[in-house]
Amino acid sequence: MDQTAASLNKSSTVTAEAVSLIDEIAKASQEQAESTAQINKGVEQISAVVQNNAATAEESAAASEELTAQSLTMQELLSRFQLRESEPATLSDSVHAEVLISPAQENIPTSIGGKY
Repeated sequence: MDQTAASLNKSSTVTAEAVSLIDEIAKASQEQAESTAQINKGVEQISAVVQNNAATAEESAAASEELTAQSLTMQELLSRFQLRESEPATLSDSVHAEVLISPAQENIPTSIGGKY
């Protein structure tokens, strides 16, 4: 009988240890699942930021192309104008000097009765 009681006592102790280990494994698994969920949430946030940055980069590229086109148009338009050659102006002369531009002056409408 003593052997049976000792054997049952040992079996009970081993079972309690197994239950304790299983409980620890369950808790660790739960913590791991929570950590994985947090990592997934972080990856989703990073993905959203990357997508936003990609969209912003595309918009910037489109704006850059538009500015390049406008710059080329502006250069083409400005190439039609030529400054008349004149004597070098002093600072006081340049402040009050009239800008002489051709052929733009020919296209300036004259005032009739205060209206253009």
